[in-house]
Amino acid sequence: MECKHYITYDFVKPIVKVPPVLVDLIVDANGTYTKPAGADGYDSVIVDVRPNLTSLAVDTNGAYSAADFGYDGFSGVMVDVPTSGDLPEEAYELPSDCSNMFSSNHWAWYLDNYYSRAHFENNELRDGTNMFANCYRETIPNTASPVEVRYNIGSMFHSGHILKNLPTNMAFKQVSGCYGTFYGCPQLRYIPDNFFSGWTLECESYQQANWIFCDCRSLRRIPNGFFEGWVSVPSEGYEPDAYSYYYGSPYYGLAQNCSSIDEIVDIPVMGKYRDNAFDGVASYTWRLKRFTFKPNQTAQWVNQNLRFNEITGFVPDVSQFAQFNHGIDIQTKYVHDDASYATLKNDVDWFTTEIDYARYNHDSAVETINSLPDCSTFCAQEGGTNTILFYGGQGARTDGGAISELTPDEIAVAAVKGWTVTFA
Repeated sequence: MECKHYITYDFVKPIVKVPPVLVDLIVDANGTYTKPAGADGYDSVIVDVRPNLTSLAVDTNGAYSAADFGYDGFSGVMVDVPTSGDLPEEAYELPSDCSNMFSSNHWAWYLDNYYSRAHFENNELRDGTNMFANCYRETIPNTASPVEVRYNIGSMFHSGHILKNLPTNMAFKQVSGCYGTFYGCPQLRYIPDNFFSGWTLECESYQQANWIFCDCRSLRRIPNGFFEGWVSVPSEGYEPDAYSYYYGSPYYGLAQNCSSIDEIVDIPVMGKYRDNAFDGVASYTWRLKRFTFKPNQTAQWVNQNLRFNEITGFVPDVSQFAQFNHGIDIQTKYVHDDASYATLKNDVDWFTTEIDYARYNHDSAVETINSLPDCSTFCAQEGGTNTILFYGGQGARTDGGAISELTPDEIAVAAVKGWTVTFA
């Protein structure tokens, strides 16, 4: 019998791994993306989709949404809302407290376009502290109606670096604080007389009443009515601390650095002072010709230094003097020799850089001495004296003569009143 052999085979299903066809995709815009023909998918996807932005220029008040313009957002916004046109009626009524309102050019758009149409409730401003301080403009306009300013005018126009013109319908009334009202206004030539017409400086204002015209380098004169308002008598027992004179005297720094001022006359007696109440009252007054107190006054002053030896009556730097708004022609009003002095000595605008032709001279000093308040009783009581200091050599070539020519009799007038005359 024939034997047959059979071979048995086991068949395993083959596994085939065919790699997909992939491509890279860079997306730089919003949208729907499908794989391209011939590709099975994406190997990597780089997304760099940026928002759809536009710039916006705003010239009208309102609310703005990027979606309203068909964009995702704004790439930049420029605001140029006009400051002309009408405001609501209530915007033209200013509050009685305007402290700091327009300082440092705050609300400049209102001051430029609407202030002249505004008014104060009851036409009264009760606090003007720093109202226009550091306000970089040449002119402060009038309001629609006159305004009376009361109580605090401290630093109201302080540091008005280019200020030349003040409102003409503003008037100070009962003032209780006026520290540095016009301090640092070097281009201000005149202060309207109505500012101080009928005003009163009340006794409590002594705490903040100094340096009112300091650094008004173009100011030609103290406004009329200013000293007439110094009428209040300090309350009984009012005696400023000997070391707080800076805060205790309306004389302190009164006209310091008023380089163009011609005279400071008829100063009233105020307060009881034991020390340094007059520092800076007339220091660096380059054109000063006259300085007087009201006649026949008595005062409770001791240890005071009234200085006229700090560049009084002559200009140390003509180039600096030329920068101010004093209205003086530097070329034609300059006294520098006998001929120019003879021509200009009666001209209200003349100035000099020469000590020999100083406007404040011997006759000026005599007038000041004769007007000094009588402090002799108070000095005897307190044990001291007051001192008036002059630069003796100035004025030698003027009609008034040199201050050093004061006679013993002229000096004795000061001594009798409790004042000692000294020369630098």
